[in-house]
Amino acid sequence: ETWPFLLSLLTKCISIEISTSKRRPPKPFLARTLRDVIQHAEDFKFTGKSTTMNYIAI
Repeated sequence: ETWPFLLSLLTKCISIEISTSKRRPPKPFLARTLRDVIQHAEDFKFTGKSTTMNYIAI
């Protein structure tokens, strides 16, 4: 799968988690996972491209 597809799935998961957790904070692993995915998507070793992600259209 592509990085934009994986990020869109992850953001949907985070959105659902936030909407269901109005009385408690969202789980911290979701923020960590999102940060890690973005770092890997920008990493030349994983993408084969040396450009950075400026935005993601979801």
